[in-house]
Amino acid sequence: MDGWESPHPPVALLTDRLVVLFPTLREHKCNWEYLGMEGSSPEESALEIGIQEFGGYEDIAHLVEHLVIDLQHSVAGMRLCSGVTCCYQDSRDRYDIFVESTDERTGRFAALLAVEVMNRFLTEGDIDLEYRKVIHFAKYLHRYSTFEIPREGLNEDARRLLGFLVRFNFLPTEAIY
Repeated sequence: MDGWESPHPPVALLTDRLVVLFPTLREHKCNWEYLGMEGSSPEESALEIGIQEFGGYEDIAHLVEHLVIDLQHSVAGMRLCSGVTCCYQDSRDRYDIFVESTDERTGRFAALLAVEVMNRFLTEGDIDLEYRKVIHFAKYLHRYSTFEIPREGLNEDARRLLGFLVRFNFLPTEAIY
């Protein structure tokens, strides 16, 4: 469309900034051609495409899908994961994102954190590096699921990290109260 500008920075620029928290983001592949868009066939070249950019708000929703996938890979060690972002026909600024998950807890955590990271990035222009600690702690707790969190004697940093994990539904509220 002539004269139309994208409502956000290009996906490549967003990815360059987000890779700080999502280290494998640049390795993601979109199979949208394989899935039948544009009437294409499942050729090998279609499977080599990075995160696709369409030029509208759908780029943000689609990038959130990839953040969820990356978080699940990071926390739960998922080797392969697929997702799809769907736009409503009558409301072009509303999207549903579907991402497979190994378990409900990790899926909820990944979805909530991905949305918060993207919202903060788009509204404030920065990435809170505290999230890196949250991701590492979630990964540790996922790996050592029998680990008991002491309720007393935690320093302020540990309590803040646990607060994040409760807010993102990775831990129950009683984990810190």
